[in-house]
Amino acid sequence: MTYLGYGFIFIAGILCIYGVLKKIEFNWKLLVVLALIGIILIIGNRITEIDLLRGKIKASLEEAASDMQEIKNIKEEISITKDSIFYLIKDIDIAKKQLDKLDSLYTEARNKLDSISNSQQEAEEKLKHLDFLNSFLITLTKASNDDRNAFDELLKIANDKNSPFYEIANKAIQRIVLEVNPLYSIRVDPDIPWEKIKVDPKNMNFETFISIYQSAHPAYRPNLLSALWTNEKITKYQKLQFLAEVIQSDFSLKAVERACRLMNKEAGLNKNILGKELYLEWWNKNKYNFKLQEK
Repeated sequence: MTYLGYGFIFIAGILCIYGVLKKIEFNWKLLVVLALIGIILIIGNRITEIDLLRGKIKASLEEAASDMQEIKNIKEEISITKDSIFYLIKDIDIAKKQLDKLDSLYTEARNKLDSISNSQQEAEEKLKHLDFLNSFLITLTKASNDDRNAFDELLKIANDKNSPFYEIANKAIQRIVLEVNPLYSIRVDPDIPWEKIKVDPKNMNFETFISIYQSAHPAYRPNLLSALWTNEKITKYQKLQFLAEVIQSDFSLKAVERACRLMNKEAGLNKNILGKELYLEWWNKNKYNFKLQEK
């Protein structure tokens, strides 16, 4: 349709020049109508629609940017056509009418450009909203799948009353806290194949435990921590120190929850995973005493 529009403008221009040179009486209104049809076809072929889906919005932005450039080009063509008609048509009254029509078309093109600019701004704002929503959904999904870092991020959202996801985040946290605790959820942690790896969990040394823990699948980590706690060779200080490190930085949310419950046997804080920072504070205040007990 765009090329057809340019065809109408080109034909109108040729007929106009030919009529002036050959002094043929043309219906000048018809020529202007042809030119207007051509320009309207060019402008009318560009309509930017904003889709709420992220991919379509990006496509709309690119198309809008293209439309803006094309309308600028149309403005330049209109300006050139103004000058051409003014010099080629000898009848001043007719020339004035044509110029008035072109002024109207110029105004229409400018309004179209402003509309596209506003649409582009709205699309960009909606795209930012979609990015924000997408980021929250990813965080929520990860936190629900044993991702400790995502859970911590969800806690920040739940503590921000200005967040649009404040209520959703709080409800999600309540559900996740129950899910990671086997006492409140229907969950059976996988048994550790001690015979296959040829290790006695009650008599393994601390170095062996660390090696097994670091290489094990995250699903085994809660039971590995329980095995650490019942081990007879590893000291109480080593056990608590390792539990503190798990609470501090382990990426498995279930492992962090198990570490808090095991440390609670000494700390007596009776907190769930939401109180993990309190367990770290308790350990920092009391670890020196446990260290002295080893001597």
